[in-house]
Amino acid sequence: MSAVSDLIREEIALQLSQVAAFAAAGSAQAQVGNDHALAFEVRCAAASLMAVAGLVEHLRPSRQQGERAA
Repeated sequence: MSAVSDLIREEIALQLSQVAAFAAAGSAQAQVGNDHALAFEVRCAAASLMAVAGLVEHLRPSRQQGERAA
């Protein structure tokens, strides 16, 4: 494992923790009926998850031309 890959994994772990926190906050807002805050938490969770998806691409081995992504 390279040091760069380790740093990327560390950042992914942090980002996924944020996703979980936003999801938990969104769940709490849904339970109390605060739709405005719920929508905010969902958007934040989605943005964090998209950031993680981009980081994961840096850990994938490069694909040969014509190969499909998993």
